[in-house]
Amino acid sequence: MSDDAIATLGVRSSRRRRELEKAVDAILAGIPPLKLKDQIETLQSRKAGLTALLADVPEDVPNLLPSAAAVYACA
Repeated sequence: MSDDAIATLGVRSSRRRRELEKAVDAILAGIPPLKLKDQIETLQSRKAGLTALLADVPEDVPNLLPSAAAVYACA
């Protein structure tokens, strides 16, 4: 998985977390929870999927430039 894809997943996961927090805040502000139930369940499902994808990403993968081999070949 590319660095861009990993970053995108991280952003999406953070966005889902914030949306869930907003839903909880709405409930605390007085909006009936049943109105938000489907939305909260959808957000929780998406967040769980993104978290699972991010958990499978190895952390020790070196970041190499695609042209690095050509640079060192000329040296």
